[in-house]
Amino acid sequence: NGAFSPKNMLSTTLGDALKLSNNFKSKVVSVSIKNRGAILPGGHSADGAYWFDETNGKFITSTFYTDELPKWTSSFNKKNLADKYLKENWETLLPIDNYIESGPDNTPYERKYPGKETPEFPYDLAEIKKEIGYNILPATPFGNTYVLEMAKAAVEGESLGVDEYTDLLAIGFSSPDYIGHAFGPYAIEVQDTYLRLDRDLKNLFEFLDKKVGKDQYLVFISADHGVVEVPQFLIDNKMPGGYFAPPTAEEDLKAYLNKLYGEGDWIENISNNQIFLNQLLIREKNLDLSSIRKKIAELAITVEGVAASYTAESLINADYNEGGIKGSLARGYNQKRSGDVIMTLLPGWLPGSGPVGTSHGTAYNYDTHVPIILMGWGINSGSTVRRYAVTDIAPTISMLLNIGLPNSSTGQPIEEIFK
Repeated sequence: NGAFSPKNMLSTTLGDALKLSNNFKSKVVSVSIKNRGAILPGGHSADGAYWFDETNGKFITSTFYTDELPKWTSSFNKKNLADKYLKENWETLLPIDNYIESGPDNTPYERKYPGKETPEFPYDLAEIKKEIGYNILPATPFGNTYVLEMAKAAVEGESLGVDEYTDLLAIGFSSPDYIGHAFGPYAIEVQDTYLRLDRDLKNLFEFLDKKVGKDQYLVFISADHGVVEVPQFLIDNKMPGGYFAPPTAEEDLKAYLNKLYGEGDWIENISNNQIFLNQLLIREKNLDLSSIRKKIAELAITVEGVAASYTAESLINADYNEGGIKGSLARGYNQKRSGDVIMTLLPGWLPGSGPVGTSHGTAYNYDTHVPIILMGWGINSGSTVRRYAVTDIAPTISMLLNIGLPNSSTGQPIEEIFK
């Protein structure tokens, strides 16, 4: 579980730019439940990136960063906080009647945790742990609290924010992701998680006020994605939604290609709504790759739930400034890594069979609309409803700190911050 690193990330990050600005005198530390939630924000030159090991309930890292855990990390792990949290029941923070923004506690659209007959409060975490071990911790609000305590230990253990050089602490609160996937956006479990996260953030800011000093630190908060309502919930309420069946689509596609070009393993993979062809086989058969891509795109658009399909050529040659979904796909297309044909689904649709839980992965606003919040040092009070891209965060922070930008940064500073 420690065999991870940022080797596949092609760009430098905010943390890397910060270190480059002062000959590596700044410190960069990241903490998350997820390995990618620690590694990618931490960057290539992080002093430490730590994530949760579900096999033992401890925080770990990899030899990319260090050959052994720092003493402060080992000391933190010895507290066995994961065991402490999993001895508690997860009950609502407030009386359950207060959760008026949520739907009923028990609905057919929510996943049931192992050992539970219904998806409703309370959750006996000790009993669930007997079924799936420490895997249950991230899927509770206490996963956030565990990350918070580890982040506080990192501030003290690495002496962050005590000298003249700016340090960076990246924190990934991943539990809303696990819980949101399982229960959907209107669940009491999700609302309770955010109420508790709000308290965890209060705890963090009060800690930083004491350790670093008020107005001596800058906070920015965002999210990696939003989420679609559970498609079955939409269907049952006469709204557009549905489930796209990748295995069925793959079998139909294979049969189509075998009929056209003879038996062969023409498809290497279908994932993330992308079709990856066996380009080596296509070259061996002296077939025209562009022609095959075009035929597949024409077939894909006939599949139920598919809104549009694009060939690699159409995205490579697209205008990067184009709006809408195609523009988003073009900006995200990587010629070495992306598929030969990219599909987009209709609004409210997800891959899978339903009817419980939900996910993300589209360019629709319900997946891409996330908050950007800045507070603390150098930030005046104010708000805006203007649309900004997540790629605008890094140049904004870089300009505030008067450092260079990450080397492939494409965003623009948020002008309101500097007024």
